[in-house]
Amino acid sequence: MAHKKKGLGGGKLQGTPRPTRSEDISSFFTEHAAEQSDRRHSKMAPASDGTPASSPSRSSGPPEAEEASIRDILRSLPTRDDLETLMQRMETAWESRWEHMSQDILHLGSRVQGLEDSTDQTENRVLALEQQVSAHSKYFTQLRRDLDDVDNRGRRNNLRIRGLPEPQGPSEDIPTLLSSLFNPLLQRPLDAPLLFDRAHRALRAKGAPSSAPRDIICRLHYYVDKERILMASRKSTLQDRLGNPLQVFPDLSWSTLQARKALRPLTQILQDRQIRYRWGYPFSLTTVIDGEPFFVSSPEEIPPLTSALGVAPLTVPDWFAVPNTTQHSGQVRPQRSRWQTPVKRKKPPQRSSDSPLTPLPNTPSSCG
Repeated sequence: MAHKKKGLGGGKLQGTPRPTRSEDISSFFTEHAAEQSDRRHSKMAPASDGTPASSPSRSSGPPEAEEASIRDILRSLPTRDDLETLMQRMETAWESRWEHMSQDILHLGSRVQGLEDSTDQTENRVLALEQQVSAHSKYFTQLRRDLDDVDNRGRRNNLRIRGLPEPQGPSEDIPTLLSSLFNPLLQRPLDAPLLFDRAHRALRAKGAPSSAPRDIICRLHYYVDKERILMASRKSTLQDRLGNPLQVFPDLSWSTLQARKALRPLTQILQDRQIRYRWGYPFSLTTVIDGEPFFVSSPEEIPPLTSALGVAPLTVPDWFAVPNTTQHSGQVRPQRSRWQTPVKRKKPPQRSSDSPLTPLPNTPSSCG
């Protein structure tokens, strides 16, 4: 038998019919709705803990409820207008915040600019003040030099004698004692006149008998006599009647003595090398090395001299500089109390000559 083939176009394919199941789309949006749907349509006992829940694709429900739930979900989704409104609100909020921040930054910038301008002005003022202080320091140093020179010129006729014992008596005839010492030194008769303007011990309290005696300061009337005595004391030894050695020095100011003390390391080098030097007024040190003169009146002029001597640089403090108050130890020095105007006492009323005297009260006498 011949088999007839069926055309593909004329017939329909037959197969196992697939049951159609409506799926609840709302279960994909919320798990709570899927669980409620399973519990509503399932006739089995609820699954125990740990058993996975049934798949939302197998849940079934009426189509009208599914469409209503889908519409509710779609209605609850934000629209384009809602998103644009939200974006506009966010932009407005950020713009206001950025505006406030920009204002704050501009304010801070103006304040920083003001501080920088104020700092520049302060730096300029400090620089000007430093220059003024430096100039004042130079003027002050020059004034101290001039004042020291005036002080030394007022002492130019003075001599200081050291080592003469003090008598135990209340007073001593110092001019007569000095005449008996200086006349033999000058190879003159003992009774030769030697005129003193004044002669006295150093102005400090008398010490114990075992302490060193106070110096004698005398002012000769003639400058020539003072220079002769000073030159003779350097050539020969001066002694008193008891054989005590005496020393004669020129009477110098305190500032000059401090300056000479500061230059002691330099003068010691000159003495060790037997190089002659001379003190000048106003204060200075003059010497000659290999035919080249050197003049020292401030610490800045010491390096050329030390270089000529071939020694290491010396650190010498400035003897006429302004003292540094920043290195003060912090100890408060005693100060003089402020002046107070004395209160005038009221005078008692004067008693007229006609008024009778009031008798004094009877008081017992201490003598009995």
